[in-house]
Amino acid sequence: MVVSEKDLKCLSFPEAQVLEMNVDPLRKTINIHVDHAYIDDSNSGIHLQKVVLSISDFRDISACEFESGILKPINPEDHRFFLRDICEFLIENDQILIKGFSKIRGFWVEFEILHGKLTVEYSQTA
Repeated sequence: MVVSEKDLKCLSFPEAQVLEMNVDPLRKTINIHVDHAYIDDSNSGIHLQKVVLSISDFRDISACEFESGILKPINPEDHRFFLRDICEFLIENDQILIKGFSKIRGFWVEFEILHGKLTVEYSQTA
């Protein structure tokens, strides 16, 4: 099943773990597999299980890591910086921001994707 365009802005990942992450700048794709997510709309919340975020056809991607009090640019396709969790997820205009802690290094990492097509799929609701 696919999360609607309207619900994408209400999507969050409380206590969720990133199971797998792939970034391919040549193919302009990002895939992030997460164990669960939550849609916090005004009516009622919906828990989603086995979630995949797919971003394709982006114009640009950049990333940085917060280490020793300094935000440093990093290579977004370097697996050392792939996420352990998603603490912040924002969609504003043509920008997607995904922030959290890296799985290997453990530092705060921020990914900024410009002009990408976002699709979020899930296999079931809780």
